[in-house]
Amino acid sequence: MKKAINLLMLLLLYVVAASAQKYDVKCLRGDSVAVYDVVETIRSEDTYYSKGEKLMFYLHDGEQVEAVDKFYDKGMIDTGSSIGYAVILRDGKKYCTLSENLVFSKDNPEGVEDKVLTKSDELAHTIQGRIFNSIIPYIIIALLFLGVMVLNILAMRSNKIRSIAVIAIPVCIMLGTLLEIWAYSVLGTNCFWWCDKNRYGFFGSLLRIIPFGLIVFYQVMSIKFYEPVILGEAFDGSVQDDARGYRLG
Repeated sequence: MKKAINLLMLLLLYVVAASAQKYDVKCLRGDSVAVYDVVETIRSEDTYYSKGEKLMFYLHDGEQVEAVDKFYDKGMIDTGSSIGYAVILRDGKKYCTLSENLVFSKDNPEGVEDKVLTKSDELAHTIQGRIFNSIIPYIIIALLFLGVMVLNILAMRSNKIRSIAVIAIPVCIMLGTLLEIWAYSVLGTNCFWWCDKNRYGFFGSLLRIIPFGLIVFYQVMSIKFYEPVILGEAFDGSVQDDARGYRLG
């Protein structure tokens, strides 16, 4: 009986190994990616996976792993997208890691199809994907809107700066908005990776959400803030006339 059980286990491992595809680790950020335990649940002969909380080990750039399945798991902060995880094999055991850090290996035999990665995962490793999976474009967006805020303040104190701000403010807003649209067109809702709880924890993601909220608020209110810059003294005069009329009334 014991031999039969051992034989069955070996057969199952063989079937799993036969269905696994090879993937190379190619980290989008940094040079390593975390691997977690995976919770496996069987319902009506279907297998469901979910990410465990225990960090098991790290994979490094250039390593090769075997993956057998994929599942999605949402972070605490809902960005409108699901985080994709690949179920990988290591020493006969199953673990999970972010699928975006894997690429289909050329070492797979001819005819083997990729059953784990999605178009979104593949797009992440293109030139555009690499750009928007780095922090640089988001820093540029933040600096553009910070510059707009500074120009708004200085323009109210100097006519010389106001003449520059009248052109510079809408240009900066347009460039920042175009970068946001470009990022969304490339990554979709995954462009919010920089504030994801699964990557940075609750407080880390919260600290990133706050400045993002301020930028969005400023974009919404930008026309109102731009009004005194473009009108200048005429805007001040209208405010003073309104105030004077209010006092006389």
